[in-house]
Amino acid sequence: MENPGLIPVKRPSRKRILEIAVSTPASLFAAIAGGADRVELCAALSAGGLTPDQAWLEFAQQQPLPIVMMVRPRPGNFIFSRQELDIMVRSIKVAGKAGLQGIAAGVLTLKNRVDRDAISRLREAAGDMDFTFHRAFDASPEPLDDLDLLVELRVDRILSGGGQGAAGKDGLMQFVHRAAGRITVVAAGSLRPDTIGDLLSIEGLNEFHSAAAHKTPTDYPGEYLPDPEASAAIVTAMRKLLDQ
Repeated sequence: MENPGLIPVKRPSRKRILEIAVSTPASLFAAIAGGADRVELCAALSAGGLTPDQAWLEFAQQQPLPIVMMVRPRPGNFIFSRQELDIMVRSIKVAGKAGLQGIAAGVLTLKNRVDRDAISRLREAAGDMDFTFHRAFDASPEPLDDLDLLVELRVDRILSGGGQGAAGKDGLMQFVHRAAGRITVVAAGSLRPDTIGDLLSIEGLNEFHSAAAHKTPTDYPGEYLPDPEASAAIVTAMRKLLDQ
């Protein structure tokens, strides 16, 4: 699939950052056309996002948007074995050699708390790349304490809805207040043009994450893609709201 000619040469400097999760070339180009600032590159978005393969990574690198790569070796819970962590470290090193901006990963203990040892190991593997702890964070029964732990572990961002489910203003306000500039809270959780506006009044919340997905039909009547693709119109609408 070739670049459809919708890619601007340079993004303007913006106060609010819009990150779009993409698992297909069509979604990648929709994110670019709609004005996204960066993409989270993954596979199997319908499963919550998995580590993309090498070919997909190389294809996405040809486009002029910063890439954060999902590092998640399988669907399901976020309690990973030693062997799975070994694979995650290898994936992070691939991302580093490719020159990506960052990676997104998350590991929890059996009690759904942030796994200190695992994240410390992954943070070390990431080196100078940005490290985002993804929405596994919202499963924590003690999110404020785990936020402090992620600061201690030198994690750069936390992807959160302020709790499980769709993004909620009260929870996000609490997390941003606790972060106090020590770590970036990125709002996530079914964000759309009709839901993102309620979050714009949160002082200190300047990054937003969405799949901007819409139900995507195939060439067969009544059939839809298993991974809904990003809509350039939805990305554009969110971009306009963030720039107000």
